[in-house]
Amino acid sequence: MIDTNLFLGIILASSLVGIAISIYLARQVLSAKTGNEATNEVGDAIRSGANAYLKRQFLTIVPIVLILAIFLYATADNQALAVGRSGAFLLGSFFSALIGTVGMNIATRANVRVAQAAEQLLSIGITASTQLKY
Repeated sequence: MIDTNLFLGIILASSLVGIAISIYLARQVLSAKTGNEATNEVGDAIRSGANAYLKRQFLTIVPIVLILAIFLYATADNQALAVGRSGAFLLGSFFSALIGTVGMNIATRANVRVAQAAEQLLSIGITASTQLKY
């Protein structure tokens, strides 16, 4: 049987490795060129819409999360369990919202860079195909 501390250490280490890889990939994507002004304007509009969506989603879900946390607290058999259960639920909800916000932000910022890369690759492909000699 595996030792509990070893098991928790493996979980913590794999979590930290996952976070490090995510940061590396996000930096790599966000270091790419953003393109021209028109592309950036569209990207800003997409990002604004995504942020409005998240704001509305959070305004809807926060009261539900609070009601569920109170329910978890009230239905526990003892005080320690009540605080632990509702606290863990609130902490999980917070980190879920945080990672959703960060993920949406990176995804919408990456869209402009993907559009720029596609535009460059398309122009390279067209140039290469028109210069081929048969």
